[in-house]
Amino acid sequence: MAGVASPTLPHVLVIGGCGFLGSHIVHALLEHPSRPTVSVVSRSPTRNLVDGANYHAGDISKQSAFEAILSTLRPTIIINAASPLAKAGGQASAATTIAGTRLSLACAAECPSVKDYIYISSSSIVTGAPFSLLTESTATLIDPASHHDPYSAAKATADTMVLTANHPPQLRTAVLRPSGIIGERDTQVIPGLLTALGQGMARIQLGDGKSKFEFVYAGNVADACVCCAEAMVRETEQEEASEMEGGPQGQKVAGEAFFITNGEPIEFWGFARLVWRLAGDRTPREKIIVVPMWLAFFVAWMAEWTVWALSAGTKRPEKFNKSQMENCSLDRTFDITKAKERLRWEPKVSLEEGARRGVEWAVKNRAERRGKKSA
Repeated sequence: MAGVASPTLPHVLVIGGCGFLGSHIVHALLEHPSRPTVSVVSRSPTRNLVDGANYHAGDISKQSAFEAILSTLRPTIIINAASPLAKAGGQASAATTIAGTRLSLACAAECPSVKDYIYISSSSIVTGAPFSLLTESTATLIDPASHHDPYSAAKATADTMVLTANHPPQLRTAVLRPSGIIGERDTQVIPGLLTALGQGMARIQLGDGKSKFEFVYAGNVADACVCCAEAMVRETEQEEASEMEGGPQGQKVAGEAFFITNGEPIEFWGFARLVWRLAGDRTPREKIIVVPMWLAFFVAWMAEWTVWALSAGTKRPEKFNKSQMENCSLDRTFDITKAKERLRWEPKVSLEEGARRGVEWAVKNRAERRGKKSA
């Protein structure tokens, strides 16, 4: 909001700050006008390092180690961006997403310096597609006990856990639910599409291609994290000054969840072809083969059943799974009005620009890896 000074963010601890999104969050925090101290805790703090941040090796599933980190650093705000890859499986999701979030929340609640806790959830925890511009108040979360995707099931569990832990003034919590994160250092969405391009998938389309999906540039999610931290600090200051006594509860930030997207719904295949075009593909429309959606769902069902059976129920296929089929055949878009109004946030980088940055990074990264292998 123009003309309003940014509140001070004294010391922010980013859990998982060496990951794809985490490194973007660290960068955004270091650019904040109040110049906060930015600390990072990671199991292996050796990659995606940002100058100006302080890095510490640690595991949020190890209570004594994490308690020692909090006792030493004494942060005021924790941002939990730790997350396994979607393909990592149930064991990784249970350890990092569920156990790690539960333990870090408990430690934060007992640490006198920590006032705010922000968790990076996912829009994949929402069920009931198709839906268009879904709001937080009307969203229905998946049932973790029966959901087939361990990544989303664990995220849903942690999401609920964080919101339940909101107990002002001792600890304020909030959740961000981004959808389809892309950008530099992305290891899933854009690299996956580039692999598909190399396999000739630019000539294939599943379904009529009219359904819309949401993506978001990682830097925009990082900005939303910073805005959320600001909003929670501002809320605390206002409450302490009794400025919000009797105020409308509908404008609260603590205890709330926020969908975060670029605000640019796009056809799923339209986004794929945007990425492929940025990577140099020029496949003409008349050369594209359209596969009926019923056939795609049948292949996905067979793939999921086969992988599930062979892995004793511990894995799911990376390609042709049910979630992917739903994403490219059913409308799945989110309303970000709540985040804009309550967090005073706007996505700064356009979807096309975010995709361009992601493609350029992925192409360069692939070339560097090939060069190292041939050296």
